[in-house]
Amino acid sequence: MNLTAFKRLLDPLRQRLLLLVGRAVIKLIEEEGGMRRVQAALLAGEEAEGLDIFEHYGFASRPLPEAEAVVLFQGGDRSLGYIVATDDPRYRPLGLQPGEVVIFNMEDKLAEGEELPDPPEGAPPGWPAMPETEDDPAPPLCRIQILPGRTVRVTCQNFEVNTLGTISLAALGGIKWGYPGDQTELLPGGEGLGRVARVGDCVDVAAGSSAGKWPIVESCD
Repeated sequence: MNLTAFKRLLDPLRQRLLLLVGRAVIKLIEEEGGMRRVQAALLAGEEAEGLDIFEHYGFASRPLPEAEAVVLFQGGDRSLGYIVATDDPRYRPLGLQPGEVVIFNMEDKLAEGEELPDPPEGAPPGWPAMPETEDDPAPPLCRIQILPGRTVRVTCQNFEVNTLGTISLAALGGIKWGYPGDQTELLPGGEGLGRVARVGDCVDVAAGSSAGKWPIVESCD
């Protein structure tokens, strides 16, 4: 067999191998029968429809249009593709510490023209603040971080917990809560917990039309 004939024999296999993996830009996601069908644009203007997204068990996300994806095509058949990884450079966190792990979404970064107020006095580490220079990484606004030092930090606008059972907090070093710079601390052994307010006690209303110090005049069930 001469070289030309051998090349002609291998060309179909080579072409199939080249078509096995593709890089795509997501255009549309539709839900159908428990599966998500994706329409995406491949390189050189090629379109792909009906792509399935495969994710790790216990984790699900819905990428935004214009997010990027890696697609595998079964047997090199471009009509039978599966998305196995997605990314979105527009919102990808930068400036992470070595070993840091982050869960984020599109609201993690400042919107165009958005500015943050100055951090309050006594703000804890990681409090979102405006970058000092253009080269500084954007502050996290909606993020769960697993940091070196076995530290987990949650940054968000609102934090909600819904539970049908009980909530249990246990900390050997104590628990702090309240406004930055004016926190109450519960120390081991119950020290610092303070007394629950009762009828007749004077309480300080921080905001609203009733701001000021007022006595509790009655209780309710």
